[in-house]
Amino acid sequence: MIENAHLFGRTQSLVGISCEPEQKQYLAEQPALIILNSGILHRMGPNRIYVNLARQIAGAGLLSFRFDFSGVGDSGTREDLLPLGTWMVDEVQQAMTYLSEQYGVREFVLMGICSGADAAFQAACADTRVIGCVSIDGYAHSSTGFLIHSYAKQLKRIRSWGKLLTGQSGVWDMFRRNLASQMSRGSYEQEHTEDKWEAPSVEKIIGEARALLKRDVALFFIYSSGSPAYYNYLKSFQSRFNEMRSEGLPMQAEFVDGADHGFTLVHFQRILGERILAWLAKLPERLLV
Repeated sequence: MIENAHLFGRTQSLVGISCEPEQKQYLAEQPALIILNSGILHRMGPNRIYVNLARQIAGAGLLSFRFDFSGVGDSGTREDLLPLGTWMVDEVQQAMTYLSEQYGVREFVLMGICSGADAAFQAACADTRVIGCVSIDGYAHSSTGFLIHSYAKQLKRIRSWGKLLTGQSGVWDMFRRNLASQMSRGSYEQEHTEDKWEAPSVEKIIGEARALLKRDVALFFIYSSGSPAYYNYLKSFQSRFNEMRSEGLPMQAEFVDGADHGFTLVHFQRILGERILAWLAKLPERLLV
């Protein structure tokens, strides 16, 4: 395994780390993996998960590349006024172009956790060089059902029930605050037009996923039991995912029971890496023959 730092992009302000396998003669014939920032976190990812994943991927013989979006980690800031979602996709495309120039790679798999998963999905929609997308705990849609699911764990404790019945429980306060937030969101957004990364509607996500699958882009959705999207994934996405799978489209969805949202424990990071590598092993057979 060989790791190198890179300065790239139109303004030479983006910083990334490549992780190459020892045997490099087949790099151009295989897809490269680009791992995307989660929120404001550095390119090493939550709990160094991206570092560990990159090294597992290199051990399997594939090139990976993790970089900082502008204004995050070691990358410089942007001076243009492009919307957030637009420039994130633009920088992913710059990374793909750079890797093509440096390594001769023609096809890419995008990967990310949380908001990094959202960025990977949108970049996949925008660029035909992408042949696969791994979305880890991506696109969380809040709902009243999710709030009930989240607080139900607290109500399982006998002491919590006593406080609930006497009005001393904090569950009611949390539920009221979150429900009020959901009800007032529409009017707030009409009054505030600042640039934000917004999750598309469920119908839009399903439509975009179907378009990617029809384009023969393989999709792998992974959710942890600690993910804020888990409840909503089951209710909003699962039936649609099952429909797409039944049509023979290249879509896979899995749940990692016991893992928290950041895959803090090394045990769950190892499981995550193994599942991603097993999924990647199918790509050359399906797409690169």
